[in-house]
Amino acid sequence: MTSCALGAFKDLLWQRFGTASSFGKRLCFAGKSSTGTGHCEYIDHLFINSDIAAALWRWFSPILHPPNSNNEHFTSWCWRIVQGSNLRSPFGFVALYGMLLITWEIWKERCKRRYDSKFTPINTIIDKISLQISHAIHQPVFKTAPSENQLSVLLSLGYKPSIKSIKIKLVRWIPPVYGLCLNVDGASKGNPGLSGGGGCIRDSNGNISLAFAFHYGFGNILQAEVRALHDGLMLANEFGLSINQIYSDSALLVQSFTNNSSPSWE
Repeated sequence: MTSCALGAFKDLLWQRFGTASSFGKRLCFAGKSSTGTGHCEYIDHLFINSDIAAALWRWFSPILHPPNSNNEHFTSWCWRIVQGSNLRSPFGFVALYGMLLITWEIWKERCKRRYDSKFTPINTIIDKISLQISHAIHQPVFKTAPSENQLSVLLSLGYKPSIKSIKIKLVRWIPPVYGLCLNVDGASKGNPGLSGGGGCIRDSNGNISLAFAFHYGFGNILQAEVRALHDGLMLANEFGLSINQIYSDSALLVQSFTNNSSPSWE
């Protein structure tokens, strides 16, 4: 499932039915219903209370609390799920994707029963939905980890999401033995893109003697690193500060000074 599919789903609901509240009140399928009777078939009954709907929502209830026609219309419930689902989390992804798949399978089964007089076993439909969710959840790498309870529910249903691991890196500043040190850094939003840089000058006790930051406009990250180093040295000279050490996290820049060679500017 993609953000494009989610946007298309929202647009479909809005363009076809105007608002979620009017959706549930207005839609009625005239003719024979999915249960075989001849009465008017309302959307709340079809997608909440019909035999196929009740069975599917009951199966999916560990992930998503089933809709209740006594509390709100089915479309209002759908709209609330669409707006409230966190797609960065595997639990939110499965909840929204499962809701869409179940809704689609209910509609398909309704049409099959009505026009072809054919019935699909509920376990077959559940297996199909579960397989689609399992396939979809393996593709993205989620940035937000689920809670322990949510992960337990996902695993119990056979869904094993890939979650981006958070690596903790301890950074320790090593002060100069004597004199002052210059620490610089540059960055660009895109490479190339809008760039900037800055830095600070500290003594052996960690006290800041000078700090600076500049916007450099359009450029690549190496250019930003070099300009930050240049500005730091120029400011140190302007204020009469003698620099004994220079720190930079740009391996390419450090290597160029170590090898006494010009870096590649591309």
